[in-house]
Amino acid sequence: PTSHAHHFMSCAMENKVWSNASLLEAVSAVNLETFQGFCKSIFAQCFVEGHMSGNMTKEEALAIADMTEKHLREGAKATTLPASLQERNRHVELPAGCHYRFEQTNKVHNSVCVEIYYQIGVEDTRANMLLEIFCQIISEPFFNTLRTQRQLGYIVGSSARRSCGCQGLRLTIQSEKPVDYVEKCAEHFMQSCDGILADLSEEDFTEQVRGLTVRRLEKPKRLRSEFDRHLYEIIDGHYNFDRDNVEVACLRTLKKQDVIDFYRQYFAPSSSVRRKFAVHILPENGKGVLVFFK
Repeated sequence: PTSHAHHFMSCAMENKVWSNASLLEAVSAVNLETFQGFCKSIFAQCFVEGHMSGNMTKEEALAIADMTEKHLREGAKATTLPASLQERNRHVELPAGCHYRFEQTNKVHNSVCVEIYYQIGVEDTRANMLLEIFCQIISEPFFNTLRTQRQLGYIVGSSARRSCGCQGLRLTIQSEKPVDYVEKCAEHFMQSCDGILADLSEEDFTEQVRGLTVRRLEKPKRLRSEFDRHLYEIIDGHYNFDRDNVEVACLRTLKKQDVIDFYRQYFAPSSSVRRKFAVHILPENGKGVLVFFK
């Protein structure tokens, strides 16, 4: 159920993610002739970005890039894709004050899953750090309240959700309890965050900032981790390869009141501009439905 919730959230929010049902429907229209035509045209126009990491020099990396480009131009007869057709992945912008809910059934599992996304907007350095420090502050209370005290289920988590250059807060709960009750518990917790932040001492806030600083500036332990971090910058078109140092410098300027104001604007139930989208995975037969709440 949790993976289904993640998947349908991506289907709803991103322009280049499709459900399995949509893909199966598209496959039914594919035959040998259309497949062969696609193979001939797939490299007709190309725009290539690359990233290379590891034991190689700059000259060797450029040589590999030149070889790739030469093969595409001479072997595949590819031409350059015009800038006007170089479409980036895009994200749905939710309207201020909205509360949407998408419901989808799961015929295999008996448990429910609720994933709630509170959208902030386009990524920028200050918003990134406000979101990350907020997520760190509420992580333990969220788990203790919903998992330990309310005993909703074993899978309970909160994190930042980022895709296509946009971001927000994600709450995920898999439970045997009724789905409306699970979402209500999540909302009650979000309402309590005002008190959690108010009760946080300046010393505790400084310690939270210090902990996030250490985690962000920690050197990658594996080459793949560093590679993925840089690849993300390329895919989303940010190219901020010094992101950790830039964002930590911003983090160190934040005050507790900044986080409180950030919470009250984007996450507090009383906010008139809060943007909320929830995915409910239900353990019974039926079709998905989109619901709007005033």
